[in-house]
Amino acid sequence: MSATVTQFATGTFSPGNNSESWTTVTTNPETTAGIFTMLVDVSAMAAADVFEVRLRAKVVTGGSEQTVWDAALNGVPPNGMLVFPAFMLMHNWDLEMRQRAGTVRTYAWSVRQA
Repeated sequence: MSATVTQFATGTFSPGNNSESWTTVTTNPETTAGIFTMLVDVSAMAAADVFEVRLRAKVVTGGSEQTVWDAALNGVPPNGMLVFPAFMLMHNWDLEMRQRAGTVRTYAWSVRQA
């Protein structure tokens, strides 16, 4: 049995400056239900760069948004792509990114749905 995979959303994140503030890159909040994975191209990172990404979601409608998964990369990553595991999402979820240090980069990202 094979699943159909579609590109749900795509874009680029360019923070403009290093910041402690998170930037939501998906529709805020995203309400589409399904099984999703996220990919981020981190191949341009250099030694002094600090890049963070997180997925936030609600457990139930009306609940508070919590961090489901996050990653922090410091310096040159061992792989050029950051790949999230698959998540079943439905109640208000967001993909957020920030770059905290180093040369400001542009990061391409993709959300894929099965």
